[in-house]
Amino acid sequence: MGFDRTQVEKMRAEADRRLEGYRRLREDMTGMVTTAQSQDRTVTVTVGPSGTITNLDLTAQALRHGPDRLAQLIMFTVSQAHGEAARKLSERVSEYTGQGPRVDVAAVVNGELPEVGRG
Repeated sequence: MGFDRTQVEKMRAEADRRLEGYRRLREDMTGMVTTAQSQDRTVTVTVGPSGTITNLDLTAQALRHGPDRLAQLIMFTVSQAHGEAARKLSERVSEYTGQGPRVDVAAVVNGELPEVGRG
């Protein structure tokens, strides 16, 4: 069973569309940052698309919590930022992948496009 020229061109166009989508996704993710704030607004954490903390702000009031409570607030706020970043990333990836083939999100985050022709 062979493919006619029209089928091949449609398949090629779909592959090109997906690859362009992955390229746009990678570009979009480069600037994707997420910020979370503790409930008392004394700790603010910003993370980049790979989960790296890019900014940590503490108010003078945060320092009054003492070292143990401050550490808990920072860790909880970092966790919130990571969770929100993962949610945003998942939403963004699903815009490009929909219900199609599975995508290695970690690879996309690291700037690696999927191999063409590999399952």
